[in-house]
Amino acid sequence: MKKVLSLILLLTVLMQFISVPVYSADVAIVGENEVEFIRKLDIVGNWEASDIITRAEFINAVMRCIIKDSGSKDGGMTATAQNNVFEDVPLDYWAAYNIELAKAADIISGSEVGKFDPDGFLSYQAALKIIINALGYKPLAEKNGGFPIGYIYAANEIKLGFLSVSNNDILTKGEAAILIKDMLETVPMKKEYNFNVNVSTMPNQGDDTLLNKMFSVRSFVGVVTANKYSSTESVATQD
Repeated sequence: MKKVLSLILLLTVLMQFISVPVYSADVAIVGENEVEFIRKLDIVGNWEASDIITRAEFINAVMRCIIKDSGSKDGGMTATAQNNVFEDVPLDYWAAYNIELAKAADIISGSEVGKFDPDGFLSYQAALKIIINALGYKPLAEKNGGFPIGYIYAANEIKLGFLSVSNNDILTKGEAAILIKDMLETVPMKKEYNFNVNVSTMPNQGDDTLLNKMFSVRSFVGVVTANKYSSTESVATQD
């Protein structure tokens, strides 16, 4: 009997040191809230935070942050590209219009052989370069070493892009949405874009963030519930 009690006592003590994993159906996906945030601003369509993002999808979303009426969210072209700026981006490609605008604005440059690889995956440091250029901070980045170190420096200077990823890591749509939300909350450099096309460009006056300049949202807590384009419930906006 004593041996049985001793064995039970030993097992009780051992159980205190055994960690049993607990699984939850509600495990958070990185960037899930940020995807919902930019979706309610009508920047993107049905993004899944866990999906890998392509270069074209990221450029398309970024351009929809800085130019009004700059094409569709996820395909189904609403505007037609005028020039074949990259060999691998035909004029009828779904994001050709915004890729053309990004090239004209010196936000992207493509490869040395004239390609963009629109369906390729996007690294963290490549995404930072796109956002820094879109915000007008390219001179700061180039002055401090160029790509990639100068762009990482510029991102740190404007408090943008703090993700738990390595520079060459491939981004998910959730991580991309975090960067886009950071971009929206940043004050851009004063810059005039000349696209030679009939679009409304990013305002370049004042010291407001893109969120207020382009979406008339000055402040928020958590997830956007409304802006001047869409609404799920009452919230104050600025016209």
